[in-house]
Amino acid sequence: MDEEGKMMEARLNPMWAVMTAATLCAPAHVLGDTGNTASSRITLHIPETARISGLDNIDLHWNAGRNRYYGSDRLCVYQRKTHRYRVSATSANGGRKAFLLRRGNSVVPYAVAWNGAPLPAGGSMAMERLPAPSAQGCGDTGNAMIEVMANPDDVKRVPAGGLYTDVLMLRIQAR
Repeated sequence: MDEEGKMMEARLNPMWAVMTAATLCAPAHVLGDTGNTASSRITLHIPETARISGLDNIDLHWNAGRNRYYGSDRLCVYQRKTHRYRVSATSANGGRKAFLLRRGNSVVPYAVAWNGAPLPAGGSMAMERLPAPSAQGCGDTGNAMIEVMANPDDVKRVPAGGLYTDVLMLRIQAR
């Protein structure tokens, strides 16, 4: 088979191409000084990325101006090249169906907002580019805000005198 035929075979049979490259790279004293050379195109794909950092625990306190229990945190969304991303949230107590604070068998539903827009439990929300920081962290000032709210009527329905908790899992995905 001539050299052009070998090149065609190498394109069709990747295993042969790997073995051929190893043979072509053998020391000259093994093959004799044939003057053959080989080259390879090297590529690196760096995917678009979006990451969260700076998310702190959120405590809910009565907020008379909002007429509900409220807590918030500023956090950082780092984006590498992407102009759009999706954010989704899941509750450890409510799964993908609801956001729930729990103490024993008692639960208090709560709502979540991302940059002022309601975020559905288990669903996701498309977002446009934020003022993205050049580093993967942006300190306490953040470039995004998460808000958590509980209705006072829901709080009145459960026994007082205890701590109601949940773990809210946020996911950022470049799109």
